[in-house]
Amino acid sequence: MNPSSNPLVDCVDKWVNNIHDKIVPESNDNSQPTWEMKFESEATTYEFYNEYSKIIGFGIRREYANKSKKDGILTSRRFTCFKEGIRGVDKRGHPVGEHRAETRTGCKAHMVISLDQKIEKYKVVDFVAQHNHPLQLPEYVHMIRSHRHIPEVQASQIILADESGLRPKDFHEYMSKQVGGIETVGFTRQDLKNYLRTKRKQSLKYGDVVAELVPTPELVPTPCGYI
Repeated sequence: MNPSSNPLVDCVDKWVNNIHDKIVPESNDNSQPTWEMKFESEATTYEFYNEYSKIIGFGIRREYANKSKKDGILTSRRFTCFKEGIRGVDKRGHPVGEHRAETRTGCKAHMVISLDQKIEKYKVVDFVAQHNHPLQLPEYVHMIRSHRHIPEVQASQIILADESGLRPKDFHEYMSKQVGGIETVGFTRQDLKNYLRTKRKQSLKYGDVVAELVPTPELVPTPCGYI
């Protein structure tokens, strides 16, 4: 078979090209958040700050948000470093085995935006760049949760690979080699497995709903019994 005629290979090629198109040199002049920087929406602000955090070596979380009581429009949002805050005290009085390693350090790095209603855009009104913990190296930053996601284009290709009988482990390794490293793929092998597990559960639920909607055919009496 000619590899170029294989739909799975074609999808992988498109995926690789899509990833390579996104790998462009970052401009140090535009990547650093600054006061009064403007954004069209909260979502675009998140994307910008998350991309900045990936370049620097940390992850982000959405924290508090304020909304207008009149129309429910988001008026402000605070984004923080993923190590912001500290773990609460365990109030259980009995031993619970080994605790997970502490991941939060009380980091104060953050960015806050506020809606300027005159121009209908969000502005950066507070920004702290300093962290109180070591930053991640480029080869490990892709493991942070805010930098792991499966876009729709990749999702359709994952499903095709699964339907073609390719194991998640093999497909993820193949993709890593094609794009030049596991850090470029954008999600971990476990993320891929979790995505497929969720899709299968959804398919099962959909099948149950369809089965309930399809009427059961009535039995017709015949000399030999019912059919």
